[in-house]
Amino acid sequence: MNKIILLLFTFGIYFTELSGQVNTQNSVLHQGNQSMPSPAGISYAGEIMSFLTLPISAESYMLGTTGTARLTDDPMAVAINPAQLGMQTLKSQYAAGYSFFDSYKLYPNIWHKSLAFNAGLHLNDFIESNIPLSFGIGYSSFYNQYMTLWIATFENPFNSFKINPYEKTNMYSFSVGLDYGVKISAGTTYKQCIVDFNGTRKRNLYDFGLLIHFPMHELLAGNRQNSNVVETGFGYSADISLGYTRNNLGAEAIKEEISEPRPGDVSIANLYVPSSVQTGLSTSFGLRFINGNVTWIPLRVSYSIEEKDMLSYQSGSTIKHQGVLGDINFYNDVVIGKTNSSTTKHKGLRIDFGEFVSVLSGRTDGGYYFPFLREEVSGWVINSRGLFKAILISSERENAAFEYILRHLNIQYTNGKSEFFVPPSTFLFFGNPGQRKFYSINISWSNW
Repeated sequence: MNKIILLLFTFGIYFTELSGQVNTQNSVLHQGNQSMPSPAGISYAGEIMSFLTLPISAESYMLGTTGTARLTDDPMAVAINPAQLGMQTLKSQYAAGYSFFDSYKLYPNIWHKSLAFNAGLHLNDFIESNIPLSFGIGYSSFYNQYMTLWIATFENPFNSFKINPYEKTNMYSFSVGLDYGVKISAGTTYKQCIVDFNGTRKRNLYDFGLLIHFPMHELLAGNRQNSNVVETGFGYSADISLGYTRNNLGAEAIKEEISEPRPGDVSIANLYVPSSVQTGLSTSFGLRFINGNVTWIPLRVSYSIEEKDMLSYQSGSTIKHQGVLGDINFYNDVVIGKTNSSTTKHKGLRIDFGEFVSVLSGRTDGGYYFPFLREEVSGWVINSRGLFKAILISSERENAAFEYILRHLNIQYTNGKSEFFVPPSTFLFFGNPGQRKFYSINISWSNW
């Protein structure tokens, strides 16, 4: 049954390529949740390059695709909100990461992966300055692979040809961070996007993001350098952060021009890329143990809630665009957490034990077009940082080289799975993508 659905799904997309009309089935499966596969980069009503809405960061995906407002050392998070890079570089971080997302049950042999490299420096690391400024650069890539297909055109149905469809993006990021008690960062990402599905399509887009972090335990104490800190003992940590990002800007409304055309390829007018806005709020509270110049967090609970809206959409025969927040009401949708039928809601919960083992869970609920779709994600993370800190706290012998490595290196492994929930009344028509698994490996070097 799944193979039949996949065959009809693939044929429908190719027919959309030929006729320039909307594929209803693909429309539902993609728009209902922004992490659904969409071969050929076409989703609904002429949207192209919809693969840009697929998850890039395994950690972010496990937390309900939050990452706009949530603080993280994950190098892949820069692809969600480029301002993450500026916040990370306040610690002069160098990082690399790799994520792999396996196929959904309904879509065999369709997988994607991402890779990221980031580097940043604090101004005080190489010149004497009273300005707490940092800056960073980053490169990340995304690759979405589909199964090999044999295509026959209506003009020549008995002469088929083989295609190996794929979608990829090269992303180049720049960001700055500023720390005056309240930490602020801003960043931008330039994207080179390519879709190869019976013809190559290329687009150059960009993202823009802001991130503000309030370390409440420091601000309430009134002294950033000595807030709630003793030479040895327990304290607390409390943080609030706000984030805003606009993604896939620069070519919202375009006329399709296909380079390297293949037999049966036809241009489609009135297309647009999935430009979007996402904003949110993240909070965390934890216990801290301070031993000299080592701060260890034995327990921390973090919760994030973010709202996303598509800024480009089809209305009749025209394409309309929204700005700033789209249909998002920050106070109602994010602060209070009310349901907004016109947007997509993302929620994530993380519990860290000793900075070594973390349990993560998240949920994404569909927006205006298909609110009945829901995706739940869960998994776990292992960090070497917690283990290294425990060694530093308990060690009685001094080894400068070993201690230097322990104070800077962190290796993180993430493993999770996701599952879609489709109401029985819609399952027979739309199908259920089912489960899929994913993982990531990150290595970072920073001044924690």
